[in-house]
Amino acid sequence: MPNNDFTNTPQEIDTQLGAFLDNLIEGVQIIDFEHRYLYVNNAAIKQNKFSKEQLIGKTQMEMYPGIDKTEVFKTMDACLKTKRPQRIENEFKFPDDSTGWFEVRSEPVIYGAMILSLDITDTKRTKERVTEEALQKTKATERADEAEKMNKIMIDRELRMIELKDKIARLEKELEAFKKN
Repeated sequence: MPNNDFTNTPQEIDTQLGAFLDNLIEGVQIIDFEHRYLYVNNAAIKQNKFSKEQLIGKTQMEMYPGIDKTEVFKTMDACLKTKRPQRIENEFKFPDDSTGWFEVRSEPVIYGAMILSLDITDTKRTKERVTEEALQKTKATERADEAEKMNKIMIDRELRMIELKDKIARLEKELEAFKKN
C-alpha cells in the first residue's frame, strides 16, 4: 500500500523510482561520460536487443562497433560535452542487420546523460507506405492525364482525316463534273 504521508526513506524512493522507470514504454538508458551503460529500463533492453547484464558496464562502442561514427552518437556525445539536451530521429542498424527508427532525446544528468528513446519504426514505415501510395496515385493520375491527352490528339487527328477524306471526295466530284463539261 502506498505511503501518502511523504515520509518514504531514500531507499524506498529509489526502489519506487526504479520500478517507475523500468516500466515506461519509452526506453531509458543512463550512460556515463565514457558512454558506459549505467542503467537501462525494460523498454531500452527490448530496443537494444541485448540483456541488461550484457549492457551494464559496457560502452556503446563495445556493444555497437562503429556507433561513434553515427549522427545519433554525435547528439549523445554533444549532450555529454555541452550538458544541453539534444534530440534526433534516427534509423539504427543493429548487429543482426535489422533496422529500427527511434526518436532519441539526450538529457544531461549528474552521471552523464539520460537517453530517452521511443521506437517509431511502425510510424515511419506507415508514413513511408502512405507516401509511396500517394506517389503511385500521383503517377497513375499523371499517366491517365497523359493517356487522355494522347487520346484527344488521336481523336483530333482522326477527325481531320475524315474532314480531309470528305474534302477529297468533294474535290474529286467537282473535278469529274468539270471534266464532263
